[in-house]
Amino acid sequence: MQDFTLNQRTLRHLEKALSDTQSLNLVTHDLPGIGRIIDFGVKACGGIQAGTLLSEICMGGLAKVNLVTSIGNQDSRNAEWKYMPAIQVATDQPLLACMACQYAGWPISVGKYFAMGSGPMRLNRGREPVLDKYELSGTESALIGVLESNELPGNDVFDLVTRECRLSEFKRDETAANKGGATPPWITLCVAPTASLAGMIQIVARSVEATMHKLFELDFNLRLVKHAWGLAPLPPSGGNALTAIGRSNDAILYGGEVQLWLDTSDQEIDSLAVSVPSNSSPDYGRPFREIYERAGHDFYAIDKLLFSAARVTLTSVRTGYTKTGGRIAADLLADSFADYE
Repeated sequence: MQDFTLNQRTLRHLEKALSDTQSLNLVTHDLPGIGRIIDFGVKACGGIQAGTLLSEICMGGLAKVNLVTSIGNQDSRNAEWKYMPAIQVATDQPLLACMACQYAGWPISVGKYFAMGSGPMRLNRGREPVLDKYELSGTESALIGVLESNELPGNDVFDLVTRECRLSEFKRDETAANKGGATPPWITLCVAPTASLAGMIQIVARSVEATMHKLFELDFNLRLVKHAWGLAPLPPSGGNALTAIGRSNDAILYGGEVQLWLDTSDQEIDSLAVSVPSNSSPDYGRPFREIYERAGHDFYAIDKLLFSAARVTLTSVRTGYTKTGGRIAADLLADSFADYE
């Protein structure tokens, strides 16, 4: 298995931003000898810049994430829905950025605490089908992860990460190498609730990741995805967690657009253009909040083929042949963004 150092890369990316936590509305909590928590929206205010930074941390610093303007579907019955903010993602390392880092493949549960875990810390842990299949692993002594949660983690969560990621054996090696030098923060956990603005942005920034995982479920070789671009409208933040989960997923399923450049044949492009967009799932067409509630609030009980962008454009880097599949469901999206509790 190839050993990656994406945690180190991501920590460097984060440290550049942490010189100005005040303007980013972030709050840092140091846990001596254990690690640190960076609050992006639990008790801290967070915001737009915090959200784009959090999204790039999720992607191991291997992608650019920006807030841009999206032009709404003029056929929507909601005539006022013409322009709205959207989250744009671009990467030339889609396998590493999206699957090795961004995919929330680690449900972290300790006592009453629960969070969806993503970020490059997952590489040390492994034990996920996509990491195993593509031999993605890490043996780093300083880890960084992102938790989608309404609460800040306690020491028991750090203990779990230490055990699951086999951190103690790598910490010993680095301590010996430092010869008494300063102890680094072994674990950095960045936390944001779904309903916060930063949390909403980092979820909507998963348009490419969702589409990549759909390709994985279709047994397409993800190493053939060479470049990726994605765009999804940014829903209103705030409100309760269930509303936020519904809106953020609807943004991708019914409003997301993704372009992928694939090293494959024209025939494969034609086939994937039909099977990859979200409308290939029988669950397509219902608000995600309804789908989520019927699944007992369990993401892993939902049809895996639902999770993808609404419209997907595929280009063969061999021939230049391009095909688009799927469609934007503007009315369903507008209803989702207007619905709240």
